[in-house]
Amino acid sequence: MIEAGLEPQYRQSGVLKVALTEEYAGTLKDDLAWQSDLDMDVRWLDSQEVLEREPDINPQALGGVYSPQEGCVSGQSLVDSLVHAGTRLGAQFIDKTEVFGLETDGSRVVGVRIASGVLEAGHVVLASGPWTGIASRWIPEDVPIRPVKGQRIVLRMPGLLPKSPVHGFAGYCVPQADGGILVAATRHENEFDQVVTAGGVADMIQAAVDLYPRLIDAHFVSARVGVRPGTPDDVPIVGPVPGWDGLSIITGHDAVGIMMAPATADALAESIASGDSASLESFSLGRFSQH
Repeated sequence: MIEAGLEPQYRQSGVLKVALTEEYAGTLKDDLAWQSDLDMDVRWLDSQEVLEREPDINPQALGGVYSPQEGCVSGQSLVDSLVHAGTRLGAQFIDKTEVFGLETDGSRVVGVRIASGVLEAGHVVLASGPWTGIASRWIPEDVPIRPVKGQRIVLRMPGLLPKSPVHGFAGYCVPQADGGILVAATRHENEFDQVVTAGGVADMIQAAVDLYPRLIDAHFVSARVGVRPGTPDDVPIVGPVPGWDGLSIITGHDAVGIMMAPATADALAESIASGDSASLESFSLGRFSQH
């Protein structure tokens, strides 16, 4: 990002999805039918082609789907880049400050409450991830966001580094700029803690070794936990909040927030600036009150 002066470590290296069983090979081939319609040069690789691309991969791999136009980015580096770029463009970031609630005037939201007082705003965007769903924290109406805890680990194996992110059906391995391999991710529904568990680590190590048997001897570097925001229909919630003026919401991206956030944020910003939210109707919070 030129505006930031920081490198978000984005690499368009392609993504390889590998099948270790006939069932998973069938699933990948079924998905390939509609993926091909997107004109992204997604293609099937047979077992030999998979091994030629990734010589250290499990030789039992039956094949895989390679998508050359996809890539990966360091989430933390991207956030740091956005903060620096936003600051240079005039945005103000207030770090390590808890927001206790919304400041309202009737049905209009006029700011947010923090420990030192009220931060006034012409428009407030509720974008607090899994915390968006805390009952009555923000608005009296229910916001159907549930927490989905996820764990990930980093391994290091000198001489072994995938050419691109490699997905198996139990997890995935993503090469890091420093030579590590990020292995992710577990999924724990309705869990809000940030505790690394032995079971979670064991599952991810097994997923990594299934893809790359040599990783059984890898160095364990670190583990990390995060909590994702999930919705009942697995579709994000984006747009104005029904019944409230000056308030919009953007949340519920679950495990694909980094990938979807730029597009959904642009759409929401345009909606706020124009006052026209028709294009966001299918993402509206109001869709849940219609059932």
